[in-house]
Amino acid sequence: GQFFLATTKDQRQRVYMQRGIFVEPTLYFQDGHSHAFDWTYRDYQSEKYITYLEQVRARLRLAVEESRQMPEYDYIVINDDLGKACEELHTLIDGQHRRYALNREFAEQLQEDLYRRFKEE
Repeated sequence: GQFFLATTKDQRQRVYMQRGIFVEPTLYFQDGHSHAFDWTYRDYQSEKYITYLEQVRARLRLAVEESRQMPEYDYIVINDDLGKACEELHTLIDGQHRRYALNREFAEQLQEDLYRRFKEE
């Protein structure tokens, strides 16, 4: 795999994409690690950036593995927005608490009460 940067400035190592945008390979992944090219900007050559990008790569690999289990999921909640994900989880949990199977005794009592009340009218 490679890590690319996009720019509007042309250089010999950059590839034109479209609409005035060029891409430049900045890092390449080999032997389990990211490596810089001769033209890679110094900040992207730093251990800090390389460590961060390798962590991102590891998280994406985990996401790929986890996605293989999707056919087994009952629900899918994407946590790219924590607030929205929390709301969705609360909605799912609330819905599970309201399932008939978990509230059968209450539902049957309600049915009986309704039947008796309206049967008398």
